[in-house]
Amino acid sequence: MKPGDIIAFSGQDWLSHVINLCTYGLPFIGVSHVGIVGENGLLYESTTLDPLPCLVTGKCLEGVRAVDLRKRIDDYPGRVYHYPLARPLYPHEVERLTDTLNSM
Repeated sequence: MKPGDIIAFSGQDWLSHVINLCTYGLPFIGVSHVGIVGENGLLYESTTLDPLPCLVTGKCLEGVRAVDLRKRIDDYPGRVYHYPLARPLYPHEVERLTDTLNSM
């Protein structure tokens, strides 16, 4: 997976189903949560339900934080979808993406 790719999650818990119903999605199938892949195998996402600390700040934060992409996918209790970019980002685009993600 490359920086800029989108990772979407379809949870199996009640909150994911409520999100799907409120956003006209289909429970058990629709996407309820997304994140974006950054550099060095990090996934940037905003959630209050996961106890993993942010790998950039080292703190358990509410809101946007960076987590280990592979660990997040392996530990997720539901479906995970990968939406790759049409082309890889150029180095200056990766740098800009990283700066933006780390400033959140």
